[in-house]
Amino acid sequence: MSVVSVVRSVNKITSTITVTPSEFMILQDKTIEEKRLNLALCLRRF
Repeated sequence: MSVVSVVRSVNKITSTITVTPSEFMILQDKTIEEKRLNLALCLRRF
């Protein structure tokens, strides 16, 4: 269910905002890097 909702929200965003594939990849890379940083910070706390 969560994956479907995420896909729907992404489709809404992409339909409203036209983004070139390269820009979309950059956005994806940024979000992945943020997730990695968050994971690293969480692991350091333990």
